[in-house]
Amino acid sequence: MDLVTRFSDSTVNCLRAGLPAACDGVRPTTEAGLQALCDGLLKAAGKRLQREFPYARWGLVGTKPDWSEDEINLWIELKFARKRPAPPGRISDEIATDITKYGHNSKRVLFIIFDPDRSIQDDSRFIEPILSHRGMRAEVVR
Repeated sequence: MDLVTRFSDSTVNCLRAGLPAACDGVRPTTEAGLQALCDGLLKAAGKRLQREFPYARWGLVGTKPDWSEDEINLWIELKFARKRPAPPGRISDEIATDITKYGHNSKRVLFIIFDPDRSIQDDSRFIEPILSHRGMRAEVVR
């Protein structure tokens, strides 16, 4: 198992263990709120990630991952699956756009989809097209 896979596994495991407890009773209502909560959990777990960095150009627009770990060439993107205002179809569209933008930079990308209400009915079917792209990985966290 390579370093990126081990780092990705431990990152996903950290959020799988911490997010349900952190969201018990009061759940973030926005993706930005979820990112802040996850940032605290990841820092507490000793993850040394850069937040919203680096800024990369794609055509005429800029883009940046939610977190990055430059030493192992990994970008991490967090998505919040909710029935409203961001149903699973919209999350799929956002990920497809990210794959297009991030695919040109030779980075490996870990997509973490927080789905506390089981908006995604079939995880494998949802993740399959993401995995068909080289360097892309996706995990659903509940």
